[in-house]
Amino acid sequence: MAIVIDTRPIKSEYRLDYYTGRNHCMNKSKCEGSHKGHLCVLASEERFEEIMALTAKPRFICFNCGRVANSRKNLCNPMPLTEKR
Repeated sequence: MAIVIDTRPIKSEYRLDYYTGRNHCMNKSKCEGSHKGHLCVLASEERFEEIMALTAKPRFICFNCGRVANSRKNLCNPMPLTEKR
């Protein structure tokens, strides 16, 4: 069995930012509702114990930054991690 390595350059919209770890295709920022209580705000305030509780059983992902949370109210641009049936 041969191993094939794709040597094509990665498209810039799929690269991760070296400093933030954010995917460049997620940079189209928008925020639903009040920004208070969002994980990005809590992280900037270094409230990590609270973040751990809010991310223990993630059901949503932020399309802006890629963070996950139990509730959509803690993300700026949430979308479900799984499709509804």
